[in-house]
Amino acid sequence: MGDFVDAHPDAVHPVTRTVIEGGRTLDAADCFRAQYRLAELRREADAAFAGIDVLVAPTAPTHYTVDEVEADPFNTNARLGAFTNCVNLLDLCAVAVPPGTTPAGLPFGVTLLAPAGRDYALLRAAAAFLGEEVPSAGEPLPGMVHLAVCGAHMAGQALNGELTRRGAWRVAATRTAPRYRLLALPDGKRPALIRSESGGAPIELEVWSVPSVEVGGFLATVDRPLALGSVELEDGRWVHGFVGDAGAASGAADITRFGGWRAYRETA
Repeated sequence: MGDFVDAHPDAVHPVTRTVIEGGRTLDAADCFRAQYRLAELRREADAAFAGIDVLVAPTAPTHYTVDEVEADPFNTNARLGAFTNCVNLLDLCAVAVPPGTTPAGLPFGVTLLAPAGRDYALLRAAAAFLGEEVPSAGEPLPGMVHLAVCGAHMAGQALNGELTRRGAWRVAATRTAPRYRLLALPDGKRPALIRSESGGAPIELEVWSVPSVEVGGFLATVDRPLALGSVELEDGRWVHGFVGDAGAASGAADITRFGGWRAYRETA
Protein backbone atom coordinates (compact mmCIF):
# COMPACT_ATOMS: atom_id res chain seq x y z
CA MET A 1 0.00 0.00 0.00
CA GLY A 2 2.84 2.37 0.81
CA ASP A 3 4.33 1.92 -2.65
CA PHE A 4 0.96 2.73 -4.23
CA VAL A 5 0.65 5.89 -2.14
CA ASP A 6 4.14 6.96 -3.20
CA ALA A 7 3.38 6.36 -6.87
CA HIS A 8 -0.16 7.77 -6.87
CA PRO A 9 -0.50 10.26 -3.99
CA ASP A 10 -3.41 12.09 -5.60
CA ALA A 11 -5.40 8.84 -5.92
CA VAL A 12 -5.65 8.43 -2.14
CA HIS A 13 -7.85 10.51 0.17
CA PRO A 14 -5.64 13.00 2.03
CA VAL A 15 -6.68 11.69 5.45
CA THR A 16 -6.03 8.08 4.45
CA ARG A 17 -2.69 9.07 2.94
CA THR A 18 -1.63 10.82 6.14
CA VAL A 19 -2.51 7.76 8.25
CA ILE A 20 -0.55 5.41 5.99
CA GLU A 21 2.46 7.69 5.75
CA GLY A 22 2.45 8.07 9.53
CA GLY A 23 3.32 4.40 9.82
CA ARG A 24 6.80 5.15 8.52
CA THR A 25 7.66 6.80 11.84
CA LEU A 26 7.13 3.53 13.76
CA ASP A 27 9.54 0.62 14.08
CA ALA A 28 9.29 -3.05 15.08
CA ALA A 29 9.81 -2.23 18.76
CA ASP A 30 6.82 0.10 18.67
CA CYS A 31 4.75 -2.65 17.07
CA PHE A 32 5.62 -5.23 19.73
CA ARG A 33 5.05 -2.78 22.57
CA ALA A 34 1.59 -2.08 21.17
CA GLN A 35 0.84 -5.80 20.84
CA TYR A 36 1.88 -6.47 24.43
CA ARG A 37 -0.25 -3.60 25.67
CA LEU A 38 -3.21 -4.88 23.65
CA ALA A 39 -2.78 -8.34 25.19
CA GLU A 40 -2.91 -6.76 28.66
CA LEU A 41 -6.07 -4.87 27.79
CA ARG A 42 -7.69 -8.04 26.40
CA ARG A 43 -7.03 -9.84 29.68
CA GLU A 44 -8.59 -6.95 31.59
CA ALA A 45 -11.61 -6.99 29.28
CA ASP A 46 -12.00 -10.77 29.65
CA ALA A 47 -11.98 -10.39 33.44
CA ALA A 48 -14.56 -7.61 33.27
CA PHE A 49 -16.89 -9.64 31.05
CA ALA A 50 -16.63 -12.71 33.30
CA GLY A 51 -19.33 -11.25 35.53
CA ILE A 52 -21.66 -9.75 32.94
CA ASP A 53 -23.54 -10.90 29.85
CA VAL A 54 -23.90 -7.63 27.93
CA LEU A 55 -22.28 -4.19 28.16
CA VAL A 56 -24.41 -1.27 26.96
CA ALA A 57 -22.67 1.88 25.70
CA PRO A 58 -23.58 4.86 23.52
CA THR A 59 -22.88 4.14 19.86
CA ALA A 60 -21.35 7.61 19.52
CA PRO A 61 -20.81 10.29 22.17
CA THR A 62 -21.94 13.27 20.09
CA HIS A 63 -22.92 14.57 16.63
CA TYR A 64 -20.57 16.44 14.31
CA THR A 65 -21.41 18.37 11.18
CA VAL A 66 -19.66 17.51 7.93
CA ASP A 67 -17.72 20.75 8.16
CA GLU A 68 -16.50 19.88 11.66
CA VAL A 69 -15.28 16.46 10.54
CA GLU A 70 -13.51 17.86 7.48
CA ALA A 71 -11.81 20.51 9.63
CA ASP A 72 -10.44 17.95 12.11
CA PRO A 73 -10.95 14.42 10.72
CA PHE A 74 -8.58 12.59 13.06
CA ASN A 75 -9.85 13.84 16.39
CA THR A 76 -13.54 13.88 15.47
CA ASN A 77 -13.44 10.29 14.23
CA ALA A 78 -11.48 9.20 17.28
CA ARG A 79 -14.12 10.71 19.55
CA LEU A 80 -16.98 9.20 17.54
CA GLY A 81 -15.46 5.76 18.06
CA ALA A 82 -14.70 6.22 21.74
CA PHE A 83 -17.05 3.39 22.76
CA THR A 84 -16.72 1.13 19.72
CA ASN A 85 -13.15 1.31 18.39
CA CYS A 86 -12.26 -1.38 20.94
CA VAL A 87 -14.60 -4.03 19.52
CA ASN A 88 -12.26 -5.63 16.97
CA LEU A 89 -9.12 -5.00 19.02
CA LEU A 90 -10.54 -6.76 22.10
CA ASP A 91 -12.17 -9.57 20.07
CA LEU A 92 -15.71 -8.56 20.99
CA CYS A 93 -18.98 -8.72 19.10
CA ALA A 94 -21.46 -5.84 19.03
CA VAL A 95 -24.82 -4.75 17.67
CA ALA A 96 -26.11 -1.18 17.50
CA VAL A 97 -29.78 -0.43 18.16
CA PRO A 98 -31.68 2.86 17.61
CA PRO A 99 -33.73 3.61 20.75
CA GLY A 100 -34.87 7.05 19.62
CA THR A 101 -33.79 10.64 19.10
CA THR A 102 -32.34 13.44 21.21
CA PRO A 103 -34.45 16.46 22.28
CA ALA A 104 -32.96 18.21 19.23
CA GLY A 105 -34.38 15.53 16.96
CA LEU A 106 -31.02 13.93 16.17
CA PRO A 107 -30.68 10.13 16.07
CA PHE A 108 -29.28 8.42 19.14
CA GLY A 109 -28.10 4.83 19.37
CA VAL A 110 -26.73 2.40 21.91
CA THR A 111 -24.40 -0.49 21.24
CA LEU A 112 -24.58 -3.86 23.01
CA LEU A 113 -21.17 -5.49 23.45
CA ALA A 114 -20.11 -9.00 24.50
CA PRO A 115 -17.13 -11.35 24.02
CA ALA A 116 -16.69 -12.97 20.61
CA GLY A 117 -19.06 -15.86 19.91
CA ARG A 118 -22.04 -14.39 21.74
CA ASP A 119 -23.54 -12.86 18.62
CA TYR A 120 -26.85 -14.66 18.97
CA ALA A 121 -27.21 -13.64 22.61
CA LEU A 122 -26.68 -10.02 21.56
CA LEU A 123 -29.30 -10.32 18.82
CA ARG A 124 -31.76 -11.63 21.40
CA ALA A 125 -30.94 -8.76 23.74
CA ALA A 126 -31.29 -6.22 20.93
CA ALA A 127 -34.66 -7.65 19.91
CA ALA A 128 -35.89 -7.54 23.51
CA PHE A 129 -34.59 -3.97 23.90
CA LEU A 130 -36.60 -2.86 20.86
CA GLY A 131 -39.68 -4.86 21.83
CA GLU A 132 -39.36 -7.02 18.74
CA GLU A 133 -39.79 -10.75 18.34
CA VAL A 134 -36.78 -12.61 19.64
CA PRO A 135 -35.15 -14.60 16.81
CA SER A 136 -35.01 -18.37 17.11
CA ALA A 137 -31.71 -19.98 18.00
CA GLY A 138 -32.18 -22.15 14.91
CA GLU A 139 -29.77 -24.89 14.00
CA PRO A 140 -26.25 -25.05 15.42
CA LEU A 141 -23.37 -23.84 13.29
CA PRO A 142 -21.31 -26.46 11.42
CA GLY A 143 -19.06 -28.32 13.82
CA MET A 144 -21.19 -27.35 16.82
CA VAL A 145 -23.84 -29.15 18.91
CA HIS A 146 -26.65 -27.52 20.87
CA LEU A 147 -26.78 -28.82 24.44
CA ALA A 148 -29.43 -27.95 27.05
CA VAL A 149 -28.31 -27.62 30.68
CA CYS A 150 -30.54 -26.89 33.66
CA GLY A 151 -28.30 -27.05 36.72
CA ALA A 152 -24.72 -26.49 37.80
CA HIS A 153 -23.52 -26.04 34.20
CA MET A 154 -25.62 -22.91 33.62
CA ALA A 155 -23.96 -19.48 33.41
CA GLY A 156 -22.70 -18.34 36.80
CA GLN A 157 -23.07 -21.77 38.37
CA ALA A 158 -20.34 -23.95 39.85
CA LEU A 159 -19.65 -26.16 36.82
CA ASN A 160 -20.12 -23.62 34.02
CA GLY A 161 -16.37 -23.62 33.46
CA GLU A 162 -16.67 -27.18 32.13
CA LEU A 163 -18.44 -25.61 29.13
CA THR A 164 -16.64 -22.32 28.68
CA ARG A 165 -13.14 -23.76 28.75
CA ARG A 166 -14.17 -26.06 25.90
CA GLY A 167 -15.09 -23.09 23.73
CA ALA A 168 -18.86 -23.33 24.28
CA TRP A 169 -21.11 -20.29 24.35
CA ARG A 170 -24.67 -19.71 25.46
CA VAL A 171 -27.16 -19.21 22.63
CA ALA A 172 -30.42 -19.09 24.57
CA ALA A 173 -31.91 -18.83 28.03
CA THR A 174 -35.30 -20.50 27.82
CA ARG A 175 -37.54 -23.14 29.42
CA THR A 176 -38.64 -26.67 28.74
CA ALA A 177 -42.07 -27.61 27.51
CA PRO A 178 -44.49 -27.94 30.49
CA ARG A 179 -43.89 -31.68 30.72
CA TYR A 180 -40.90 -31.97 33.05
CA ARG A 181 -40.14 -32.40 36.74
CA LEU A 182 -36.96 -31.14 38.38
CA LEU A 183 -35.36 -33.20 41.14
CA ALA A 184 -32.60 -32.18 43.57
CA LEU A 185 -30.20 -35.11 43.82
CA PRO A 186 -29.10 -36.31 47.28
CA ASP A 187 -25.64 -34.74 46.92
CA GLY A 188 -27.31 -31.30 46.89
CA LYS A 189 -25.08 -30.13 44.05
CA ARG A 190 -27.00 -31.19 40.95
CA PRO A 191 -30.55 -31.49 39.67
CA ALA A 192 -32.05 -34.12 37.40
CA LEU A 193 -34.60 -33.30 34.71
CA ILE A 194 -37.30 -35.95 34.32
CA ARG A 195 -39.95 -35.94 31.61
CA SER A 196 -43.45 -36.30 33.06
CA GLU A 197 -46.69 -36.21 31.12
CA SER A 198 -48.55 -35.41 34.35
CA GLY A 199 -47.51 -33.06 37.12
CA GLY A 200 -44.88 -31.41 34.96
CA ALA A 201 -44.06 -27.72 34.51
CA PRO A 202 -41.81 -25.46 32.40
CA ILE A 203 -38.27 -25.64 33.81
CA GLU A 204 -35.62 -22.95 33.32
CA LEU A 205 -32.65 -24.04 31.25
CA GLU A 206 -29.96 -22.74 28.91
CA VAL A 207 -28.97 -23.91 25.45
CA TRP A 208 -25.23 -23.88 24.82
CA SER A 209 -23.39 -24.34 21.55
CA VAL A 210 -20.54 -26.81 22.10
CA PRO A 211 -17.80 -27.73 19.59
CA SER A 212 -18.54 -31.26 18.36
CA VAL A 213 -14.97 -32.39 19.05
CA GLU A 214 -15.37 -31.40 22.72
CA VAL A 215 -18.64 -33.22 23.40
CA GLY A 216 -17.04 -36.57 24.24
CA GLY A 217 -14.62 -35.10 26.76
CA PHE A 218 -17.39 -33.05 28.32
CA LEU A 219 -19.72 -36.02 28.74
CA ALA A 220 -16.90 -37.96 30.42
CA THR A 221 -17.22 -35.51 33.34
CA VAL A 222 -20.91 -36.32 33.89
CA ASP A 223 -21.77 -39.03 36.43
CA ARG A 224 -24.97 -41.02 36.82
CA PRO A 225 -27.82 -40.65 37.45
CA LEU A 226 -27.44 -37.92 34.83
CA ALA A 227 -27.33 -38.87 31.18
CA LEU A 228 -27.48 -37.30 27.75
CA GLY A 229 -30.92 -37.39 26.16
CA SER A 230 -33.35 -35.19 24.27
CA VAL A 231 -35.20 -32.26 25.84
CA GLU A 232 -38.30 -30.55 24.47
CA LEU A 233 -38.14 -26.75 24.65
CA GLU A 234 -41.10 -24.44 25.21
CA ASP A 235 -41.15 -23.53 21.51
CA GLY A 236 -41.57 -27.20 20.54
CA ARG A 237 -38.01 -27.81 19.38
CA TRP A 238 -36.02 -30.77 20.65
CA VAL A 239 -32.33 -30.48 21.57
CA HIS A 240 -29.76 -32.71 23.20
CA GLY A 241 -29.56 -32.12 26.93
CA PHE A 242 -29.00 -33.50 30.39
CA VAL A 243 -31.75 -35.72 31.78
CA GLY A 244 -32.06 -38.06 34.73
CA ASP A 245 -31.85 -41.80 34.13
CA ALA A 246 -34.37 -44.35 35.43
CA GLY A 247 -32.91 -44.30 38.95
CA ALA A 248 -32.66 -40.53 39.34
CA ALA A 249 -35.78 -40.23 41.51
CA SER A 250 -34.38 -42.51 44.23
CA GLY A 251 -33.68 -40.34 47.28
CA ALA A 252 -34.17 -37.12 45.30
CA ALA A 253 -36.39 -34.19 46.32
CA ASP A 254 -38.98 -32.87 43.86
CA ILE A 255 -38.25 -29.15 43.35
CA THR A 256 -40.42 -28.64 40.27
CA ARG A 257 -42.44 -25.93 42.02
CA PHE A 258 -39.42 -23.60 42.00
CA GLY A 259 -39.34 -23.56 38.20
CA GLY A 260 -35.59 -23.96 37.99
CA TRP A 261 -32.31 -24.72 39.72
CA ARG A 262 -31.35 -21.09 40.34
CA ALA A 263 -34.63 -20.29 42.08
CA TYR A 264 -34.30 -23.41 44.22
CA ARG A 265 -30.72 -22.60 45.22
CA GLU A 266 -31.71 -19.08 46.23
CA THR A 267 -34.17 -20.46 48.76
CA ALA A 268 -32.22 -23.53 49.87
